[in-house]
Amino acid sequence: MGTAFTAVTAGSRAGALTLAARTPGQRTLGQAAKVMVAVMIVVAVAPTIPIAFAGLAGLGFAWSYFLGSVIAILQTAEPAMMGRVMSLFAVVLLGGTAAGGPMAASLSAITGPRAPFVVGAVAAVAAAAIIRRWQRDHFRGSLADLWRSPGVRWLGWRLILLRVGVALIRECQVALS
Repeated sequence: MGTAFTAVTAGSRAGALTLAARTPGQRTLGQAAKVMVAVMIVVAVAPTIPIAFAGLAGLGFAWSYFLGSVIAILQTAEPAMMGRVMSLFAVVLLGGTAAGGPMAASLSAITGPRAPFVVGAVAAVAAAAIIRRWQRDHFRGSLADLWRSPGVRWLGWRLILLRVGVALIRECQVALS
């Protein structure tokens, strides 16, 4: 179990360092969601423990990349809205873990340790599709215009659902070992 957490942490550090060398934004958000899909599928179907650990490292990478992109986008909000935007983000980040943990544990207990990764991959596919559609339909202009668009409320609930899916994955890492 310690090795699984180490793999996720190593991947997370690599993701954070990679993102620091780039300009995060809408494009990196979609890329990270796609990488999450791929690595969750790898973990779900991994025939051996080393392959699962490699997938977990990829998951840590994608999660840090995704989270860094979200934070960068949120920080472009209008100054008058900054406190509200960041507080909503904190609620989603912390609340998703509290809601997703018991669901992941129950799913893992009923179906086995691979199932939550499959559910997480489905959630990440949905998130990637939502991000792509939202970018196409609602995002025209600068990042500051993002917070004035009607799509923000639409995307906010989807990000909450994505966070719950990610929490499912994190909680199921315990079940993997």
